[in-house]
Amino acid sequence: MILESKVSIACDRSEILRHGHSDGVAGAGKVKILKSSPKRIYALAGAITLMVPLLLATGCSKAQDQCLPEAMSLSETTARPGATITVAAPAAKCDLGYAEGKEYTLQLISEYSEKDPIKAREIRVNTDGSFSDEVPIPVEFPQGAAILLISGSPYDECGDLDSCAAYSHSFTVTADEDESAPSVLDHLDTLLFEP
Repeated sequence: MILESKVSIACDRSEILRHGHSDGVAGAGKVKILKSSPKRIYALAGAITLMVPLLLATGCSKAQDQCLPEAMSLSETTARPGATITVAAPAAKCDLGYAEGKEYTLQLISEYSEKDPIKAREIRVNTDGSFSDEVPIPVEFPQGAAILLISGSPYDECGDLDSCAAYSHSFTVTADEDESAPSVLDHLDTLLFEP
């Protein structure tokens, strides 16, 4: 009886996954075993051990060699319209190649409205990739889920690498109990009737 075992190599954490799939998978190989004896199991383990460095050195090297900024953080997970939150990121663990005067473009976007209530603006980034900036939430910003999106970093150039996502952070805009911020319903005319 012939048994088949599929071995996949995941680029993002260099893990060996058996009988499964993962985003960022670079390559897969099939190994046939004639009988499930201890000797053949050890032989399979040895073959896998030899395959891993080869696959990692080829298909996965691009993802592993990409230098990316550290994850950003927000001072608040919820904020009121009119309030200010701080967005920051520590120094990168690799050389981003940034020169003095490097800037990112910051956008504050409501997940419920196609129109951006505030214009994108530039923020200064240190040569090591660290930054900190105060972001005012406009008074007219709608309640609900929002995204702070940054462009101008290597995340923009990730192409089709599955392990590379947009440089962003989500948070929620809420209103005080005695005053209500614009809601999604207030923006239905924008979403439905304006081109």
